[in-house]
Parts: sequence; C-alpha cells; structure tokens
Amino acid sequence: MPEAKEKVVLKRTIFEKVLNLVALAAFLVIIIYIIAIWTELPVRIPNHYNGAGEVDGWGGKGSLLIPIIIGILIWFGISVLERFPQIHNYPVKVTEENRRRLMHNSVMMLSVTKNIILLYLSYMTWRTVQDAYGHPSLYAEWDLPIFLVVLVSPMAYFIYRSFKLR
Repeated sequence: MPEAKEKVVLKRTIFEKVLNLVALAAFLVIIIYIIAIWTELPVRIPNHYNGAGEVDGWGGKGSLLIPIIIGILIWFGISVLERFPQIHNYPVKVTEENRRRLMHNSVMMLSVTKNIILLYLSYMTWRTVQDAYGHPSLYAEWDLPIFLVVLVSPMAYFIYRSFKLR
C-alpha cells in the first residue's frame, strides 16, 4: 500500500472550475467597484456589524480594504492547500482503494468553502458601501445566519460523504 503522503494530481471538475470563475468574477467586480467609487465614498464607513446585522462600528474608508485583503489571502491560501490533498486530514482510514475518492472529496470541500467565503466577502463589501451611503438592507439580520448555514452545510455534506467513500 502506498504512503498516504505521496503526491497525487487530481483533475478539476467542471463544477469546481465554474464555481472558481463565478466567485473570482464577483470578487473582481467588487474590487473594480470600490476603485471606481473610492473618491466619492463617505469618510466614515461601517466596519463592524452586531449579531442583528446592525452597524455598531465605524472606520475610515480604508477599512473596505480589509475584507478584500482577507479574501485574497484565503482564496490563494486554500487554492495552494487544494494542490496537496496528500497532506489533508481524513476522518476515515485512507487505503489504496479509497485514496483518490477521499482526496477528491477533500479538495472539493476546500474549493466550495473558499468560494463561499469569497462570495460572502464580496457581498458584505458591497453591503458595507450601501450602508455607508445610508441604504441599509431590510434583511441584514439574516446575513450571518444564512452565511453560516451556506458555509457549514457543504462541509457537513463532504465530511459525511467521506464516510460513505471509505
């Protein structure tokens, strides 16, 4: 049986490619949007929201760069990690028979997770600008719960799937 740490190259699925493209496109649009409106932005920008989705902290417009930088770091960091499925932790024993299936499942989980995070950061950056202009969302209290469900549900699915793929 080969060592679980051997290099494995997995082909990206169409789903992964499309999800990467959609998330990157949304993120790029937000970056371009911020650049385009930078000079017209108010001096004070919301930089923190409470659990009810209400603004409870303010900062300079430079605070809009924080989610953009975080998004870039997360996207590139997880993209690098996706290339090394042999170093991931698996909830089941890796054998010659299930190795590729488990690794592909793990890479898919990382891909979905990074893109959900990138889409959420894009949305929250846009929403922050809207709040700065005095156009708060009517459903702001649902932003965080929806994000958490959308983030955790695929993770739970892929972990469950790992047990089925053993």
